[in-house]
Order: sequence, then structure tokens, then C-alpha cells
Amino acid sequence: MKLMTLLAVVSSAIWSAAPASAQPPPQPPPGPCVDTADTRFVCGQQGPEDLVVVPGGAWVITGVFGGTGGINVIRVSDRTSIKAYPAASDPGKNVKFDRKAYPACPGPPDSSKFTTHGLSLLPGRNNVHRLFVVGHGGREAIEVFELDARPATPALTWIGCAVAVDPVGLNSVRGLPDGGFIASNFLPRGVPPAATQRMMAGEKNGELWEWHARSGWQKVPGSEAAGANGLEMSADGKTLYVAAWGSQSFFRLSRGAKGSPERNEVPLGFRVDNIRWARDGSILAAGQGANGTVVVRVDPKTLEVREILRRPAGSGFGAGTVAVEVGDDYWIGSFAGDRIAIVSAAKKSAAQNGFPVELVPPAKGPFNFPAGYQTPWDKIQILVTSKMSPNLFVLHGSDALDQAHPDASGGRVMVLFGPDGVLMVDTQNRQVAEKTLQAIRSFTDAPIKVVVNTHIHSDHTGANAFFAKQGALIFAQDNLRAEMLRPPARANGQPAPAPEPAAVPVSTYAYNAATRGQPAVTLSMNGETVDFIPMMPSHTAGDTIVRFRNANVIYIEDFYRNFGYPFADQANGGTIRGMLDAVDLIETLAGPDTTLVPGHGTLVKKQDLLPYRAMLVDVMAKVKRLRDQGKSLQEVLAANLTAPYDKTTLGDTQQSKDRFITEVYDEVKGLPPVVDGKRTPNPGN
Repeated sequence: MKLMTLLAVVSSAIWSAAPASAQPPPQPPPGPCVDTADTRFVCGQQGPEDLVVVPGGAWVITGVFGGTGGINVIRVSDRTSIKAYPAASDPGKNVKFDRKAYPACPGPPDSSKFTTHGLSLLPGRNNVHRLFVVGHGGREAIEVFELDARPATPALTWIGCAVAVDPVGLNSVRGLPDGGFIASNFLPRGVPPAATQRMMAGEKNGELWEWHARSGWQKVPGSEAAGANGLEMSADGKTLYVAAWGSQSFFRLSRGAKGSPERNEVPLGFRVDNIRWARDGSILAAGQGANGTVVVRVDPKTLEVREILRRPAGSGFGAGTVAVEVGDDYWIGSFAGDRIAIVSAAKKSAAQNGFPVELVPPAKGPFNFPAGYQTPWDKIQILVTSKMSPNLFVLHGSDALDQAHPDASGGRVMVLFGPDGVLMVDTQNRQVAEKTLQAIRSFTDAPIKVVVNTHIHSDHTGANAFFAKQGALIFAQDNLRAEMLRPPARANGQPAPAPEPAAVPVSTYAYNAATRGQPAVTLSMNGETVDFIPMMPSHTAGDTIVRFRNANVIYIEDFYRNFGYPFADQANGGTIRGMLDAVDLIETLAGPDTTLVPGHGTLVKKQDLLPYRAMLVDVMAKVKRLRDQGKSLQEVLAANLTAPYDKTTLGDTQQSKDRFITEVYDEVKGLPPVVDGKRTPNPGN
């Protein structure tokens, strides 16, 4: 088996060096394509050397490195494979030549000689994307397609090409936003077999090339490598990551900076082939080891390498070339053979277990602040306090410094990060905006793309304008936008200041009681499915909870808290009864193992909300009974109705208790309706 694997690997290298008119080397007949106890297969392929996942995760695209060539799309749900290009009925049908973008392209490829190799998918708008394909056969070129994922079956339309300069032997490609690309020269065409052997011994023989319509093909400085193979790029375009097949190594290369590029390289110990971004922000690198397929994760910041899969050749599958995450599985392609292997990621990656990890728990107190105390914002730090998954982190502020939130300053911020950019849940206080960004930059360089606000309060929205200026699109419930644009008057009767325009959410949605619990917005991002679920008026009238389906986490904002007593912001439309409804909704949305992340206090499970609900019901009933008896607010406050709960409620200051009882007292008489996300207090309350 070792000899057969080595021969297969060598034949791959020889094929890459062959003339453009050549076909992949013949392979022994494969065995029956039948699922095994630990591996499922997508059958009927012809050298599926590279794979990319279509945004949304319902389809996978694969090249066809052997046989009849072309490009296939595979429906994930039932593993059905469909030839997407060329069209079976009319090979010239799906063509829309963009001569302006690709002026030197001679026209569509010869579909009878179109074997495909490396792939790169550049996400676009409205489910229309751009696919870059390394094409061999009739010519050595990067072929460019439009991928329309809106139909029931995604459709491919050829739009242009860039024919490689001699003697470049293309292998992998990474598309660029302007329609250009970067490609690897694995082994120049036409070289003798001895050159292949020298490359396999580590001799640098190729490099990366960058192409744009105006400048044509240009070598990428500092990219020389032994068998330059798979490549990826950072979200900001400033860093390239490259697999060097011949030297069995992986390197990171700066791009676009003045002066000599910075290059850092680490050995991998196997023939590393294609590389792909993973959901957790690491890079999946797959290739051929001595006895079969190896897949590792590489940390792009530290270049730390961690093996996650080693699969011996067998069951008709060997010489793995790429691994991509599809749902809870790894799909593994191969340059040879008739199948794609599917292996459970849960069984192979122990690092995906053991979450959440709490790094800095909130402080318990007691806390004492002198009269006239002012929060020292310069001393407050923003810390990564919890990790909910490999790429979903929680940020919170220092304890014992913020009088409003002494357990941990401000509200929690959740950060989902990866190759699709950064999604933030809330933005913290305005005064710590720079520190919040610095905390994010400690674990990702990805651009800030999305912010969702869970409610109006400044410890959750204060840095909105700052992050909008970083490029974030801000989502929120429409009531929150109204609250921000027309805030209620301050306690002294003076009007509140107008918000900075950049702070105001630009994409809004509404709560609908008929569809409660249903997401208003769902994003597929960084391997995660994120739901923005508008809530009934509870903490405020503009509340949203945020569910991360794969991590099994829900950010439940401030309708629940276990530090201090409940706070229904009645001026902004909040209600205690709405908090009860919110708790009941979480009971239906969360599973027994779902981690609930409040804006303040400790992380909880849904069973932890039951004592909180019982306390709300009990206190409301007692306050109503006293008010029905004609008791004044001062008399109800003096009754100390929270006494049974004080010992188990952290942060139970007199201010917190009095605020809670006052809210209940006002509410049991009845509150005016919410208008534009806020209320005017009842006269005489």
C-alpha cells in the first residue's frame, strides 16, 4: 500500500508537469462505492481533486480532474451529483463572455478537453457568486464562471479566462474582488522527470502568479516554493497562505507591503495539497502521508499545527487532496478515483468538544463605591471572558470599577469571526470602543462586517458609531431604531441628546406576535448559522436575542439577569410581564444543553431561568395584592418583598430592589401603550 500511494502521488506531480493536451494518468479500477462504518461516499466522481462549499451549505462544487472533465455540483442532502458545466444538452449554452473583464481570452474552453483542477469561490450578492477554475486539457488557463445559486440547482455560466504564460503549470487559484486572481505554478510544463524528483526533494521550482486585466501575469515576490500548491488569502488581502507540496511545508507571505515581503514557514511532514479556511478561523490543510490522507489545522497567527484526521488508504479511496467543512462532516476530495469521502468531524476533532470555556468569570462582590464616585474608563480593560466555540468568543469589561455594572463593566459583546469577517452582538460602552476593537484584534484580523443590537442601552450600543466607521452594517429591531432617534426625556425632564447618525441601525425588522420565536434575519457566516430573533417588549420594546445554531448558544440580553434584580425599562417600552413571556419563549427555543448568555451575570442553562420566573410571578402577585389594598409605593417598598430572594441574588443593592418593586407597582395598575418604542408614564403612578 505504501508503494501504491507513493506511485499515485508521483503520478499526480507528473500529470501537473504534462503538456496541456494531456489527460490524467490511468488509475486502477476502483472497488465498489459502498459506505463503511466510519466513512460515507459521494460516488460517481472522476478525480474530484478540489472542493468548494456554496454559501448556505446546501451544495458543494467539485472539479473533474479525470475522465470527461467539467464541473459538478453536489446536493449535500442526498449526495446527488449533477454536471453543471458543460451543459449536457448544449455544451455552448452556458456562456456569457465578459470581454471587458477578460480582454485577452480567446473564448470558451474546448468542452471535450476540459479537465478541472483547483477551485476558488468568491461570494457575491443575491446568491450570485464567481467561481475561478484551473483548467487543463485544450489549454492551460484560469477559467472564470458566474455561479447562480438561486435556482433549485445552481447554474454555471462561463464568463472569461486568462491563458497561462509558458511554461507555467497551474495548480490552485484564489479569486480577487476585481475579477483577477492569484494562482500557483506547481511544476512548469514540459520539464523532464528528473525535475519532478528534485522538486519532491525540496528544490524550489515554482511560485505564485497574480493576474489582473490591465497588468496581466506577474510573479508574486517572495513566493518561490517547491511544488507551490494550495493557497488562501486573509480577509484584508494582506497575507497569503501557501502549501508547498515538494518541501512538505506551509508558509505565510505578506502581500502588497512596501519593501521585501515577510515570509514564515513551518514543516508539516506530509505532501500538503489544497488548503481551505475553516469555521474557527484556522486553515484546513489536506494532503498525502506515507499511508494515506492527512488533514491538519494551521493557526494563521501562530502557525501552530494540529492534526485532526489521518485516514489510511482503502475502501476505494486514497491520495486525499482537500478537506472542507460541510455541516458536521469533513468532505475529502482526491485527485484520483471515483469518490469523495465524508468523515464525521465530531468523531475526529476533540477540540470541538469542551465548550463553553469560561476564562474570566464575573465577580461576585460585594462592592462599595464612595459618594460621588466616577467610573475610571481609562482603567477598564476589555477581556475575552468566554469561548463558546473555536470562533465564537465573549468579551466583557473589568470588574469592580463600573458602578453601574460592578461584576463586569458594560454589557457582554459576542464576536463570531472567520474568513467571512466579524459579526458582533452589541458594541459595549462608547468610552471603551478602542479597547473593544483591540480585544477583537487579539484573535482575528478579519474586517468588522455586521453588528446586531440586542437593546437600546448605552452599555450595549454606545460604540455603534465607532464600529459602523470600521465598516459594520448595524441590525436591530425597528423599535430600537425609533428609541435611538427619539429617546425619552431624561429624569430631570431635559431632552436626551440626538444620537450620532452612524450609530443608528440601518437594517431593521419588527416583532410579530403571530410568528414569535421565528428569526427575522438569518445569516450563514464563518460556518455558523446566526438567527436574529425579535422579542416581545420585555427588557425594552426593541429587544432581540441572537441564536448561534451550530455552537448551541443564545445571547438572551437583559430580560434575564442573575446579578441584581430585574430591570424592565418602562420608559423604553419594557414590561415585567414581557420578561415572563421572554422566559417562556426561551423554554421552547433552547435545548437542555443550550448555553444562554445574558448581558450581565453568569452563563446559564434554561433550567436556571425557572427560579427567576417564579420570583417574578411571586413578587408581582404580592405587589398587586398590596396595591389593591390601597398601599402607597412607599408602603410597598417598606414591605421588603424581595427578602426571600436576597441571599441568592448577587448584587442585591437597595437601589436594584427599589427599582424592581417600583416597576412592578407601576405595571400592576396598567401601563400606556408603546409608541415608537417608548412610553409616557401614567399620571398619578
